[in-house]
Amino acid sequence: MSAGQDKLDAVVVVLSLEDQPASGFIDLIQNLVQLPTRYRVRVVAKQTARFDLPSACLAAAAGQVGQQLSALLSERVTSIPHVIVCDGTAALEAAVRFKQANPWPTALVVHRDQKTPFEKTRRNRWLQDKMVSVNLMPTLAHNLYYSKFTQGHPDGNSPLPLNNPVILEQPRFDGKAERTLDYTLEALLTGNRQPPWLGKPKLDYSHIRLSYVTYFYINQKSPDTVYQLLEHYSKYPPELLDQIQFVLVDDGSPLEYEPRDYGLNITWVKVDEDIPWNMAGARNLGFLYAKSENVILTDVDHAFPVEVLQELVKKRPVGKQIYRFWRRDDKGAYYGAHPNVFLLARSRFFRFFGYDEEFAGAYGADDTRFVKFQKAQGTRAWRLPKRFWCYEREVDRDNSYHTLVRDLSFNTGADSRKRLELDYFGGDERGHTRNFLDFKWHVSLNHQRTPTPRPLTPRRGWKLRWLLRQLLPNLNP
Repeated sequence: MSAGQDKLDAVVVVLSLEDQPASGFIDLIQNLVQLPTRYRVRVVAKQTARFDLPSACLAAAAGQVGQQLSALLSERVTSIPHVIVCDGTAALEAAVRFKQANPWPTALVVHRDQKTPFEKTRRNRWLQDKMVSVNLMPTLAHNLYYSKFTQGHPDGNSPLPLNNPVILEQPRFDGKAERTLDYTLEALLTGNRQPPWLGKPKLDYSHIRLSYVTYFYINQKSPDTVYQLLEHYSKYPPELLDQIQFVLVDDGSPLEYEPRDYGLNITWVKVDEDIPWNMAGARNLGFLYAKSENVILTDVDHAFPVEVLQELVKKRPVGKQIYRFWRRDDKGAYYGAHPNVFLLARSRFFRFFGYDEEFAGAYGADDTRFVKFQKAQGTRAWRLPKRFWCYEREVDRDNSYHTLVRDLSFNTGADSRKRLELDYFGGDERGHTRNFLDFKWHVSLNHQRTPTPRPLTPRRGWKLRWLLRQLLPNLNP
C-alpha cells in the first residue's frame, strides 16, 4: 500500500448472470474475497449457491439487477470509481445500463475465460471494447488482442481486438493471479500506490489547487527561520492544507539540519552546490516540482494569512497574468508590494524559460529582468485587490539567515545587455540566455498528507465541449 493512504474505501461488485459460471470466474471471485479489506466485495448472481462464498459477501439475488447494483453502490460519493467485475456478455450489458444511468464514474472489468473472438461490428466495438476499462485474461493464450484470431485476416474480416488487457498470470508476481488482480484494482481505484518492483510510491497530486514555492540560503547557526514558517502554516485548517503543496528549495546552505514536514504536503529540495545568490536557479527548481497551475512564488521572510490562501485555492488558473500582493504591517496599514513575491501560472513561467540563471553567482537584477521579459512577451502584470495580502515575518537575521553581500556591480553589465537584446530583437525572444538548472540537486523530503475525501460534482458533458474550450480557453465551459 502506498504512502499516505492506509485504506481504499472501494466498492467492488462482482456480477454474473450465467447459469453455469466458468471455473476461472469462480476462482477470480475467491481471489477477490481474499484480498485485503480495503476492498468491499459484493456479489450479484443468478444462483449464489454456486459460488460457495462466505454469506457476508453475498447479495440477495431477488429483484432487478439494476436495483441491486444501485443499492450496493448508493453509498459512493467520492471521485473514486465504482468497479463492476462482469462474467459474460449478459452481465456486461446489465453493467453498461447501470453505468449509463449512474452519475458517478464506473469502471467495468470483464473476465475473458473463453478463446472465441468477437465479430468486428459497431455494437461489439462499443459494448465489448469502448465500454470496458479492463479485460482480464487468465493467461497469455486467452489474450485475444495478441492471439492468432487477430492475425492473418483481411481487415474487413478480422475479429475484434480487445484493448486494455490484463494477463493475470504474470511472471512479475510469480504467476499468482490474485496479486495481479490486487495491483490492477488498486491502480484502477487510486493514483496512490506502491508498485512492488519500483521501490518508491506513485502519488496522485491532482487534488493540489495551489503550490507555494519559496527558497532559502542559511549560512549561520540554525534553520529555525524555515521551521517556524512551516510550523505556522501547519496550524491552518486541514481542508485548506489538503489542497496546498509547499515546495522548499535549500539553495546550497552549508548548514547541516534535518528537513521536517509538519504534516504538510511538502517537497523539500536541496541544491548540492553552494552558488552565491543562486535565487534564479532556486526559483526555477521550485517551479519544476510545483504540482498545480497556480503558484505563489515568495521569499522565506514573507507569509500569507489563512483567509488569503483560502481564496487563492479557489482561484481559476491565472493564465497570462502575473500578480503581486499588497503587504500589511502590524498596524493593518497597506504598503507596497514586494518585487519578488508573485501569483503566476506554472505554464506561463516555463513558456518564457523561467528565471535567467546567467545572474546566478552575484546579487540582483534577476527578478526585475524576469518580470520585464515576461511583460514584453505579452504577460500582464497586475496587483491583486487589497483583500489578497501578505506580511513580512520576524526572522532572526543574526542566527538563522545569510550574510551574503548585496552589490549590483557584477550583474549590471549582463542586465543592460539583456535589456538591449529585448529592445532590438525581442520579437525573436532574445534577452534570455536559456540557462536553466545548471547545477546538481536532490529531493531530501517528499511528504503527502492523507487528504480528507472531498465530494466532486460530475460534469459528464464537459468532455464533449472540447471545441468550446479551444475557442474560449479561459472560460473552461
